Amino acid sequence: MVFDGTPQVVVVDDHPEILESVGRMLMDAEIRCRTFLNGDAALSFIKAGNIPRVVLLDIMMSGLSGYAVCETLRKTFSAHELPIIMFTGNRNPAALIQAYKIGANDYITKPFSPEELIARVQCQLALQKAHLTLQKNLRLEMEVEKQKQKKAQACRAAMESKREKLRYQINPHFLFNALASIRGAVFTDQDAAYDMITHLAEFYRLSLSQGAIEIQTIAREFSVIAHFLEIEKMRHGNYLSVDIAMDSSVEEIKIPAFVLLPLVENAVKYGNKTNPNHLSVRIRAVSHRENHVGITIANTGKWVVPSNNTAGTGIGIKNVTARLGAFYPDAHTFEKHEASGEVKIKIILPAELP
Repeated sequence: MVFDGTPQVVVVDDHPEILESVGRMLMDAEIRCRTFLNGDAALSFIKAGNIPRVVLLDIMMSGLSGYAVCETLRKTFSAHELPIIMFTGNRNPAALIQAYKIGANDYITKPFSPEELIARVQCQLALQKAHLTLQKNLRLEMEVEKQKQKKAQACRAAMESKREKLRYQINPHFLFNALASIRGAVFTDQDAAYDMITHLAEFYRLSLSQGAIEIQTIAREFSVIAHFLEIEKMRHGNYLSVDIAMDSSVEEIKIPAFVLLPLVENAVKYGNKTNPNHLSVRIRAVSHRENHVGITIANTGKWVVPSNNTAGTGIGIKNVTARLGAFYPDAHTFEKHEASGEVKIKIILPAELP
């Protein structure tokens, strides 16, 4: 018997009258089936992509036995994916045990009634449907759990972002150094002391006025950085030179607040450690490709490899990359280069936050 479309059941038996009888029983129960007189034809049909939901298989057949066909199918399909019911003409326990060992789900002894055959087939169909439903539910649960984990990670990243932002709003180490330099300049160079106080006041005005805001324009970020570097230039004198610029087309692009300042701080701190004669810091923000911005922070000197003797090295970059990952998941690049006596950090971000 042949039906259009993929059959629900494939029946394999080398007795034509049995195939005819089984096919009629299944048809009367409105179960689509396809019958085959030998195992080779059935395997070729299934391997061609015509995968049924249940296979009815005679154990003793000429050519490939039912055992051989079952073993071949089990190399591709599990008992849940493709249930197999074996036909047998006797109740030999050894034959039945062998059928179960090679992967049969059930057996039925000839002769059998239509009611018994349909009941066993429908039982396997129901079990398979239940298994598929269970797998689907498990996949959904895994996806829900995955989304929960991603949400938890995002929350942790957001909290870390707030802590990192606050740390750079009020950085005690930077503040103490600036105040010490101001104190030293008050009696020797009052103009320098005045300029330093002005830059310090502007730096904290721009920082603290942000409040809980998590993003700001590149122009505002660069303004904060410029005041920071002016204070560092006054502290270090001619030793430090600064070159900072941005394209007018990127000024209003918004980025995470204070995401660049840790990199600039690292450029001054570790550039100073590896550059005894002169430190140059260069910062750029330019249009990059279509709808992207490229940001470069470079300093003369060498890359400081994190170690137990360089406390804090790498932490700033780690926090920056974590924040960028939270704001731009799979939508940004962060690269570090060292060549010709210069360390360069290059960041490429979308012009719009995802």
